[in-house]
Amino acid sequence: MPQKGEKMKKITILMVDDTSSERDLFLALFESYKYNILTANNGYQALEVLKDNHVDIIISDILMPEMDGYRLCEIVKHDSNLKKIVFIYKKLLTKLGYHVYEFTDSKQAFEAFQEKKDLVDLVISDIVMPSMPGNKLAMEMLSIKPDLPIILTTGYADLIDENEIIDTGVKKVIFKPITIEQLSMTISEILNKR
Repeated sequence: MPQKGEKMKKITILMVDDTSSERDLFLALFESYKYNILTANNGYQALEVLKDNHVDIIISDILMPEMDGYRLCEIVKHDSNLKKIVFIYKKLLTKLGYHVYEFTDSKQAFEAFQEKKDLVDLVISDIVMPSMPGNKLAMEMLSIKPDLPIILTTGYADLIDENEIIDTGVKKVIFKPITIEQLSMTISEILNKR
């Protein structure tokens, strides 16, 4: 986190999708928030982009020619130089049948939550987020809606005390890399307990 008086660095997002209209839509959306946007048509191109650029977040389609999103994620998460990059499958939760509000900045997510809290049944957030850590975001949301189920994800298993986070009211901490099956089961388990 930047110290007082330091500028926060600009977030770089790599958008990986073989459909140009989807890439263009995400490009327009995220550029309006002043993010650095890089694009690739498939997993192989994404790996080439990653060789030459610092990337904070990868948003990837799943089904693509040459190398799909699953293989790309596997390679990224097993590379010691890349494994800390936040990796998001853009169609993952919608394919599971959920309506998803996506944010890459916790303050924006919190502002939207304040406006639409009655529409939110579940929150999934990474712990390391721009503007506000995910565990702080969770505490802020729980202060408004105490029964809100929240799942936090992290690639920093060695630095996180899972029990301490659960004690704040978060329902589950998932350590990366995360499979679609693991995420689907966790969401179902948490929502079925409500």
